[in-house]
Amino acid sequence: MSSIPQSMVNGGEVGRGTRPRKLYRYKPVPPFAVDEEGYLCEDSMSQDSDHATLFGYGLSLKRHFEGRAAVHSDLSTHYAKGDTGAVIVPDLFVAFGGEERSYRRSYKLWEDPPPEFVLEVLSKKTWKKDRGLKKDTYEFLGVQECWLYDPRVRWLDAPLEGYRLRGGVYEAVEPASEGRFESEALGLELRLRDGELRFFDPKTGAYIRTFDEAEDAAEAAERRALDAERRVLEAEREITTLRAKLE
Repeated sequence: MSSIPQSMVNGGEVGRGTRPRKLYRYKPVPPFAVDEEGYLCEDSMSQDSDHATLFGYGLSLKRHFEGRAAVHSDLSTHYAKGDTGAVIVPDLFVAFGGEERSYRRSYKLWEDPPPEFVLEVLSKKTWKKDRGLKKDTYEFLGVQECWLYDPRVRWLDAPLEGYRLRGGVYEAVEPASEGRFESEALGLELRLRDGELRFFDPKTGAYIRTFDEAEDAAEAAERRALDAERRVLEAEREITTLRAKLE
């Protein structure tokens, strides 16, 4: 597992390896809230429908990695202790090895390990920073994989691009086949199915259910259980009626 240089998390100026000229510093949109130490927790940044789908991705991965990893969407991530402006907000990240908590106001890299997987959805407002300074900052912070998703193919040559750390530097992830990419960090595949990004588990040979699919499956299971209970009651009533006739 990679880690940030101690000099960086303690607020120092010397970083690891090829530090970019500057690191990404998120500017919160008022009104916003900070914790007791002054670190950003949340703001009023609005999301478009493409970004909103990340909520579903997050729930899918959270369910899949339950007990094994921290999975968060749009969580303020602070990377330099003592510098309240040193914050980056991944659209979605997965971090292994850190303390799991049911609730977090923010994520601090001097308390928990850096994410190993980050996914950014490009938009008109963010695509330049997502592809540039933000990706460079993830590289510096030791994030093993950075994925850029452009669902409408406006700013990338293809809907999905992946980058993986090799010797401290990001290298492009080549697709295993058309529309299929392997994530070493997650042990999953990122696939484009009917133009939509989905996570596929090669161990089970099945797609990880989206939030809606999981809800539908739960409702279907409940209906099947109710139907089975109804059939049992009907059978018991028929038996009771037959016994009464025999008597």
